[in-house]
Amino acid sequence: MVTLSLVALTFLSSEISRGASRDVKLFTSAELSSTSLIVVQRESLAYTTKFSQWLGGDIERRDVQIARALLAQRLGVVVSSNLPIGQQMSQRYFENLSSSDAILNDAQPGYLSREAAIKIKSRSTDFIDAMLLETRSLVAAYQRALDQVLQKSAVNRQERAEKALFLLYSFLGLSLIFFSTIVYTLRKQYQRNYNANIEQLRVINEAVAQLSETRMVVDQLELLDERKNIFISTVNHELRTPLTSIVGYIDILREKCEGSDDGELKKIIEVLERNSNNLLNLVQDILSLTNLESGSSGLLKSDIDLKEVASDAILLLAPLAESSDVSVTFKVDEGLPTQVLANKNQLLEVLTNLLGNAIKFSKHGGNVRVLIERSASRESVKMLKISVSDDGIGIPEDELEEIFSSFFRASNARNSEITGTGLGLAITSRIIEEHHGYITVNSVLGKRTTFTVELPVFVLEMEEFIDSRKEDVLMKAIVALETCTISELRDTCHEMLGVLGFYDLEGSGREISNLATWFKANEGAQESEIISRKLEVVERLRGNLAELKSMKEM
Repeated sequence: MVTLSLVALTFLSSEISRGASRDVKLFTSAELSSTSLIVVQRESLAYTTKFSQWLGGDIERRDVQIARALLAQRLGVVVSSNLPIGQQMSQRYFENLSSSDAILNDAQPGYLSREAAIKIKSRSTDFIDAMLLETRSLVAAYQRALDQVLQKSAVNRQERAEKALFLLYSFLGLSLIFFSTIVYTLRKQYQRNYNANIEQLRVINEAVAQLSETRMVVDQLELLDERKNIFISTVNHELRTPLTSIVGYIDILREKCEGSDDGELKKIIEVLERNSNNLLNLVQDILSLTNLESGSSGLLKSDIDLKEVASDAILLLAPLAESSDVSVTFKVDEGLPTQVLANKNQLLEVLTNLLGNAIKFSKHGGNVRVLIERSASRESVKMLKISVSDDGIGIPEDELEEIFSSFFRASNARNSEITGTGLGLAITSRIIEEHHGYITVNSVLGKRTTFTVELPVFVLEMEEFIDSRKEDVLMKAIVALETCTISELRDTCHEMLGVLGFYDLEGSGREISNLATWFKANEGAQESEIISRKLEVVERLRGNLAELKSMKEM
């Protein structure tokens, strides 16, 4: 409906515009044509008058020729029909002009003598009268034609006006229908929106009620969780006290039975000792996991040497490794700082869990490898990586995702005779998470397993500032050395040595120092040789800068 109304309005506007444009063109054409005819009539009259005056001896032949030239110019004017106005004149008109032209061409310049005038007058009377008569008749004919055109134009304007009025009434009717339809549609839409809003309000109220119920359930679960933690802590405390006593009495029994020949009694004591230790470890693991999950582990982080903690864990588990006939190798990347931001006791627990598992699940005569190396930065934080690898039974691939869950043990571990609570890796994972670190596992069933831990590097504020400025300082040193003149070389080298030393850029500082020493010993060297030596140092500094950038991206 909207499209139809707009089309009708557009057509009405364009039709009125086209009618007005045609009228303008018509009247403009009529005005130009009538003006041209009047001018031709005037110039024809002027030419015949000049010709008559020349015959009377009043003017020279040149004046007549000027009038003839003006007439020719007017006859060449193009009117609205795209034709010269001269083509509207009859053949006889131009024959009379040709006759007058012949008379003028044959006559002598200047004034016409009386004898010549008498001869020419008899020849010119007829064509002068004929030219005047034709110009008058041409104007009259054009007037009649113009009247017919104007009459037809008036009829066309009336028809267009009636058509435009019809279209206007049609447009108004369609507009009324259209706006009525819009009002009806909007009213129905409003009613639908109102009903939808009522329904939405009902749904929101139900959701708020459900949220309140959920909040109450969450509060109850938090309360139950808190009570559970209190209960577990209490039970652990109540269990650990008698277990400690039991372990102590078992030690006493073992000492008293050292000289006894009763092998069965010794075996019973050994079973009691092993099971009581397992139970004591289980109690300790449950307590540690509970504290981690409740956030009450009392985590205090400081500057810790990862290499030292790893060495302590290896030393602590040396008896287990020796009894299992498993060798442990420890390697640290050369020149790598091993300071991390961590809690020493918890970090020791992590490495003890990982190293203990690696030793327990290794075959007799196997090897466990501990490696500390640089790790790629994570979210602009420098990381240090320690990995523990073994050649043991491995972990099934479909169980790797569950390996850090509480009380989970791999199927091949459960089938073996190796005991365990299934809490060690869960505790390890939570401790690493508390340290904003990462732990991953890579394993091939029956061949090997590698656990990798990444921890944030401990960096002092001054070290952070120096590290952030190293690239800019080295780049400025390169530019200064590259642009300085030979006379400025010595002072430039001395200035850069102090700056590079402050920012711990020893390798680049050594290059500058060697250049300064060489320049002092070879002050009389050729300019080209000095420049060549300087550019060599610049290239080596650029290499140092590239290496610095690559290390920062790691």
